Amino acid sequence: MKILIIGYGFYVMGGKNCKGGTVLPATLSWCVQNNDFSIDIFARKESQKKALDRLEIYSENNHIENRDRLTIVSETTKDYDVAIIAVPEMAHVEVLKGIPQVKNIMCVKPIGVTYSDYEKMCALAKLNKQKIYVDFHKRFDPANIALMNEIKSTSDSKYYFSFSYGQKKEMIEEYFSKWFQNSNPFQYLGPHYLDIILFSTGLLDKKVNIDCKVEVPFRDENGIPLFVFGTVVVSSEDVAVSIAFDCNWFEPNTMPYSSRQRIEGFSKSLRFVSEQDNRGLIFWNENVNIPNPHYRAEALSDAWGYGVDIYKRFLQISMNNSEDEFLPNIFGYKNVALIVEQVNKKINEIN
Repeated sequence: MKILIIGYGFYVMGGKNCKGGTVLPATLSWCVQNNDFSIDIFARKESQKKALDRLEIYSENNHIENRDRLTIVSETTKDYDVAIIAVPEMAHVEVLKGIPQVKNIMCVKPIGVTYSDYEKMCALAKLNKQKIYVDFHKRFDPANIALMNEIKSTSDSKYYFSFSYGQKKEMIEEYFSKWFQNSNPFQYLGPHYLDIILFSTGLLDKKVNIDCKVEVPFRDENGIPLFVFGTVVVSSEDVAVSIAFDCNWFEPNTMPYSSRQRIEGFSKSLRFVSEQDNRGLIFWNENVNIPNPHYRAEALSDAWGYGVDIYKRFLQISMNNSEDEFLPNIFGYKNVALIVEQVNKKINEIN
């Protein structure tokens, strides 16, 4: 299999010491079970040396045995079997235009900056007969799988959710500096839980009405939102979902964690809480508390957790030319894109 990775930053191969990351270790963990592979990592010509230096450090620190199969390239015109787009959303449309020959693609979220970007990418996918998947890896967290299955087992018509998702501002500024200046915490963090909620309640690809309210209580000295708080109501003919959210780049930098997540929800027949600290999940359903037993045993079987699962699944179905309804695809992203568009519009109006 000929694999193209577009991007070489933090999410691809980790921080300064090039340990960790998600995209490259996940791809390699699949490739070692499939001997016939090559991986090209794209970087612009002016960034070739930096990308190559990072790859050398990564290979040494992670003891990569098949280093000869990894190459830094400045062109994307080869006949690749799959491509992974791991660059900021501002570049997604132009990157996709440059790889019409690749038929199986995974793209990091969010998909484009605007809903117009999303529509352009859908049009390109149809034109070029491409399968484009979205890196919503939180669908593969065992706690979230249990949560989604439980919600799907109900037949309620109204659901109420709240989620909180924060990451350390210092980390975001250091590893995503250019992107940080042009985005906000909801656009980056919110889509993960929007996907889980809409997917679980059957609203992901239905025709819906969307109504949102937004506040931006904190900004930095340059006016960049540090905290986005709001509510969104999503409703179809038969299901309504109310969501309260806060997404933030938290300070001070002395806080004891780099990322923190929590989701709560209830309906007529369901009550649940999920915390990130240990990926625990507790249901109050017919007075039974069910802790999630899976996280330590399964989701952390290696250093990259469930981020590995979505890429291995993507590569496997691409090799088999098969379908996977659980794998998020670009056409199911529509309502997430519409919500992000409305929230961003409200943020800009507050400016």
